[in-house]
Amino acid sequence: MARDTPVQNSTAADATQTLPNLVTIVGRGVPSNFEISVDGDLEMLADDPVAEGTVVSGGVAEGAIDVGVQRFRFSG
Repeated sequence: MARDTPVQNSTAADATQTLPNLVTIVGRGVPSNFEISVDGDLEMLADDPVAEGTVVSGGVAEGAIDVGVQRFRFSG
């Protein structure tokens, strides 16, 4: 898991102002479960979180990953 600082550019400016932090979870071929809990708002950067096997509710996200990348923006 990596925590990145937001990159400011013209296309991402609105999203980073409301949810300024980014967490990236990288799957490296080993099935793993994860849970993220924040004090503020949390949003997954995916078209369909259910297809990714991730449940986001309020400031909590939990799911599983084998390969690929899942990203979440959050405040707080």
